[in-house]
Amino acid sequence: MSIDANARSRGLNTPADFWGLVDLVNNIPAAHEVLSDIRAATEDMRQERDALRVTEETILTGNQRNAEKEAELDKRQAALDAREAQLNGRAAAQTARGKELDTLQATREQEAMARTEALDQRERDLNAFAAKFEGVRQAMTVLS
Repeated sequence: MSIDANARSRGLNTPADFWGLVDLVNNIPAAHEVLSDIRAATEDMRQERDALRVTEETILTGNQRNAEKEAELDKRQAALDAREAQLNGRAAAQTARGKELDTLQATREQEAMARTEALDQRERDLNAFAAKFEGVRQAMTVLS
């Protein structure tokens, strides 16, 4: 196999391909420097990725804590809402009882006023009877 056939079997079909390979071999130190820069950048990226993972874990942990706190607050709010509903029920019952008492009081006042009026009427009737009786007594005194 000739050098030309060997070069073609390796993908070097034109002289430009060959000289490109020669340039590449001549630039190996520069390629090592670029490769070193790439490795350093890759390491920096790994460190940044690890820092981001730590930050992400911190955020997730914080989110979990916040969710737990929010759940606790929701439980407390539900308990407060239940207590408020209970107190509102009691207040409504007490208001209804107060209305009943007001109605009962008004009824008792009306009954008392009716009794007072009846007593006043009876007193007037008795005074009228007493006046008639006094008139009859005076007439009997005069006749006697």
